[in-house]
Amino acid sequence: MVTWVADVGGSSSRWAVINLDGRVEIREGLPGFNPNSGDPDALLKALSAWAERDPNDVHEVIVYGAGCGSPKGRNRMREVMGTAWPVATITVETDLLGAARGLYGSEAGLALILGTGMNCGRYDGKELQTPMPSLGWLLGDEGSGADLGRSLVKEALLGRLTQEQEVLLFPEGIDRDKLMQGAYSATGQQAFFASFAKRLSTKGAGDLAERLIGMRFTAMGKVLGHFFPQEEGSLIKAVGSVAWAFEEQLKSALGSNGLLLTAVERNPMEGLVRFHSKARS
Repeated sequence: MVTWVADVGGSSSRWAVINLDGRVEIREGLPGFNPNSGDPDALLKALSAWAERDPNDVHEVIVYGAGCGSPKGRNRMREVMGTAWPVATITVETDLLGAARGLYGSEAGLALILGTGMNCGRYDGKELQTPMPSLGWLLGDEGSGADLGRSLVKEALLGRLTQEQEVLLFPEGIDRDKLMQGAYSATGQQAFFASFAKRLSTKGAGDLAERLIGMRFTAMGKVLGHFFPQEEGSLIKAVGSVAWAFEEQLKSALGSNGLLLTAVERNPMEGLVRFHSKARS
């Protein structure tokens, strides 16, 4: 049985093919897709270009996706994947369950996603509990890439950057009309804002980066501390591009709210391959 396993975020996605003989092929850096706010065309085009095999040879597709916490989101993702693999069995789970399985396998612990979006849950090795409601990037996702990027864009549009910071962080220039168009476009706003977050890791961003990251991570830490109080288990593992890029700041913010960060992974794919390879054996 050929199984495809995917970790699909709002900005990018990672895919693994587990072949009949156990060989694994992994492809990273493909476009992402959020079924609640995104357009799947770029992802489907990239998958078509990569997948040389007959889609009818794929038996199972397991997708862990952002925006798949609701029946509507899961159905939309399943519908999109069905256009690529019309005869495969398609299973859609939340990106948070994917993070938990990738980070912990069959062990228990708190799992935090911090990439384009933010979410956290308590994993018992099988099931995931999510006492913290996922409000999306407009009302929640504190500390996420979209949150950090929006904060940076806002600083730029309000004229709060020094000339040196403008040149460093916006080498293309600050085009107000273009930024406003991206911010208020019909689709893809979350990925648009998240694309600016990585600029805060630019050498020389200094005080501005520390201030914005510290402010938004502090807000995130307070939310997590409320829903996951210390007495319920203070150890936590994190996955995602933002967690990976700003690990020390994340550790400090979580520590201030009684949570001890014990591990950070850029993405959960290696752990997911181990999990599903074991499940097949």
